[in-house]
Amino acid sequence: MNWYRDKIKIHPKYKLNQIVSDLSFLYPGFAFLIIKTFALARREKLRVHIFETYRSQERQLDLFNRGRSKLRANGMHHFGVATDIIFLDKNNNPSWSDEHNWKRLGEIGKSFGLTWGGDWPWDKPHFQFIPVAAQHKIVTTNYPEYDRSIDKKISELLSLYQDAQAGGFSDESIKKILSCIEGELPQIDNKSASTADPLDSSRKSIFTRDLFSGCSGEDVRRLQQFLNTDTDTLVAAQGIGSSGQESDYFGDLTKRAVQRFQTKYNIVSAGCDGYGKVGLSTREKIQELCEDKKNASNRKVTIQQMAEKYNLDVASILAVAQVESGGRTGFQKTGLLTVLFEAHIFYQELKKAGLNPDVLMKQYPNLISPTWNRNLYKGGDAENTRLAEALKIHKCAWNCASYGKFQIMGFNCKTCGFDTAQDFVEYLKTGQEAHIEAFLRFVNANHKMMDALKGKDWPTFARLYNGSGYAQNRYDIKLAEAYKEQSAKSYFC
Repeated sequence: MNWYRDKIKIHPKYKLNQIVSDLSFLYPGFAFLIIKTFALARREKLRVHIFETYRSQERQLDLFNRGRSKLRANGMHHFGVATDIIFLDKNNNPSWSDEHNWKRLGEIGKSFGLTWGGDWPWDKPHFQFIPVAAQHKIVTTNYPEYDRSIDKKISELLSLYQDAQAGGFSDESIKKILSCIEGELPQIDNKSASTADPLDSSRKSIFTRDLFSGCSGEDVRRLQQFLNTDTDTLVAAQGIGSSGQESDYFGDLTKRAVQRFQTKYNIVSAGCDGYGKVGLSTREKIQELCEDKKNASNRKVTIQQMAEKYNLDVASILAVAQVESGGRTGFQKTGLLTVLFEAHIFYQELKKAGLNPDVLMKQYPNLISPTWNRNLYKGGDAENTRLAEALKIHKCAWNCASYGKFQIMGFNCKTCGFDTAQDFVEYLKTGQEAHIEAFLRFVNANHKMMDALKGKDWPTFARLYNGSGYAQNRYDIKLAEAYKEQSAKSYFC
């Protein structure tokens, strides 16, 4: 069954330009975790309410036109894999006030592998089933698999939630919901977990709970299977715990293997809290690695298609990607798009918008500068925060950051085929393939640059792409070396 086609698209509320709070729109695996997040938050006396479970394209466009949404086209709310959980005030009216404990609500949802909008950080009520980097799969209605045995439980939970809502969410009604949940979400393919591919990340999340010494379950077996795919993190060379003989118990061998994994990827250091435990950061890294391996063959096919579209060889594209991205995927560990906000560009754009940047700079010295200033960069997710703060000053801030794998500036959006920088950003959020396509559009708009790329004229390409200072940074030499390296990889031929 295709959830979007067979459930959402035929629903009578599909085009409704109103708030929809019907939980039956939610994809079952997601509905389970959202109800669980809600019930646990209620048990902790957080007065929360599941607010908007579905959003039609008509409502999304209306919100955008009224300035109440940053998205013109629909996001994950339209596909049953995103919803808002809001707080209720003392009069039981919806409240988005910062006085509520949004941080704790986010922690509860994230503990089950949900993506929380509060990490972006402008959308605290928002939760979604999949990371931002996987949204492109949902847009093509490629939903994660889930254990169909939970369908019956979901029906019961939806009924219990409706009863609880009718009764004002009494403590007793919340207990009934939690009693129905009875522990963790059933694992995907758990009946064949011992033979399942541990790198199959098509499911929403490979691990939905923290794992540590003393834990047991099929997810521990999958953890051992994953660790055994790398000689640096083998659980055991032979016997119990070795490849093909993984167990469902988290003992000392597993703990030491996890520690080697954490050290290899600089997740946590020896002696620190969390060393040897599979917490959120470790789970995210495992998910990232599995996603990369799972999608590698698909990416190769996609890049080959892109190369043919622009009459390029694959090695040329990958060489530029290798040098210009610096190894970046285009997304942070949190799933946020990689952003670098430029205060000096914001200064110029504010002038164009008819504002006085010199006056505003006194109030926002970290966001506005007449000249380039390296010290203003914060790096990582903090750059998304800087962008969000700048957008509160003026929407031209979208133009003033570079985005994604190739760090293309927002003001180049039209060159890449988009009406606005915001549309450009939303496109990049759909996945790494979008970053490569945007880069190729950018290059193709300059025939001299494209000719240089096709001809492997690296000094000319570097000058046009990186600027006159390319030689100082050896960009042409790096590109030539990267092309030689990529050309040797026959698996792209």
